Amino acid sequence: RDAILKVMAVDADTDELIQLDETTSAETGVPLPRLVGPWWRDADDSAETDAESSNAVLRRLKATGFYDGDVSVPWSDDATDALKGFQDANGLENSGVVDKRTRLALRRPRHDGWADVGPAPAKREGAVETLKYRV
Repeated sequence: RDAILKVMAVDADTDELIQLDETTSAETGVPLPRLVGPWWRDADDSAETDAESSNAVLRRLKATGFYDGDVSVPWSDDATDALKGFQDANGLENSGVVDKRTRLALRRPRHDGWADVGPAPAKREGAVETLKYRV
């Protein structure tokens, strides 16, 4: 499925709404956003094998801090427990099955690179808390 992302900016001096594209980005100095993954195949995509699918789920559970095992091994009881923990933390039915709502929650992009569970991370050196543009 194709998607179109349109980014709008407001000129702080004139309150004019500007649609950012390559030209307006160059004119204003406001960089175009960069889409970040994960990129997933549709669950109905027959090209994705069960092994690819379970491996993707394990990688995502590991990235969110719910699974600390090896992501290259077959699905295990530990993986099911991790999935149930993820579902519980995200307000989903705690079934241990990757249903549509669980897939959507797993696919939600992370922008900070930190795990959802475990000890609170220290502030990364050079981390930016607020990013502002003046056009």
